[in-house]
Amino acid sequence: MKKKVKVASVVIFGLLFFTSLFAYYLLNNEDFLLTLLISQNSKKVKSYAFERVLKISKKKDIVKLFIKNLDEGNNKKYNAYYILILGVIGDNRALSTLYSLYVECQDNPNDPQCITKQYFSVTSLGLIGDDNAIKFLETILKNYDRHSTQVRRQIFARSLYFITGKQYNYINDDGVERKFELWNSLIKAREVIKASKNRSRTIQEMMILYNAV
Repeated sequence: MKKKVKVASVVIFGLLFFTSLFAYYLLNNEDFLLTLLISQNSKKVKSYAFERVLKISKKKDIVKLFIKNLDEGNNKKYNAYYILILGVIGDNRALSTLYSLYVECQDNPNDPQCITKQYFSVTSLGLIGDDNAIKFLETILKNYDRHSTQVRRQIFARSLYFITGKQYNYINDDGVERKFELWNSLIKAREVIKASKNRSRTIQEMMILYNAV
C-alpha cells in the first residue's frame, strides 16, 4: 500500500513539474502570447499578455523578428500587435518598415489589412517619437484629401502630439476644425516618449504607452 502511495506521489509530482515547465514555456513564447492578444476579449488578459511580450523583448530581439515578419508578410493575423509593440518599445529600426506599410496601402487600398497597417503604423510612428516622422505626418494631415488613407485625421494629430508636444488643429468627421484634445493618459504617454528619447524604455513606461492608445 505504501509503495503504491509513493508511486502515485512521484507521478503527481512529475505531472506538476512538467505542467509548470510547459506553462513557463508558453508564458515566454511570443507566438502564444500574441494568439492570446488576438483571441481574448478580456482587457486584463490582453494587458497581461502584452506585458509578457514586453518582458520577452528585454531578453530577446523581438524587434528584429517582428520587422522581418512584417517585411516578408509572415503571420499576418498578428500584424496589428507586431506594429503596436514596435511602437511601444520605441526602437528606431522599425521606422523604415512603418513608412513602407503605410505607403504600400496607398498603392493597394483594396488590401483587407490596409486599415490595420495604416492605423497602427501612424500610431507607432508617434509612439517611437522620432523627429524625422514629423514631416511625414504633417504632410498627410495638411493634405489629407489628396492621400488615399483610411486613418482619421485625429490619429495623425495624436501622433504629432506624442512627438512634438504640440496640439495640432485637424478637421473632424463633421468637417469642423478643432484643436487636438488632451487627456491624462496622452499627457503621461508624451512624458514617457520625451523622457526616453535616448534610452530604452522600462516595462512600466511601455505599459503607459500601451494604455494610452
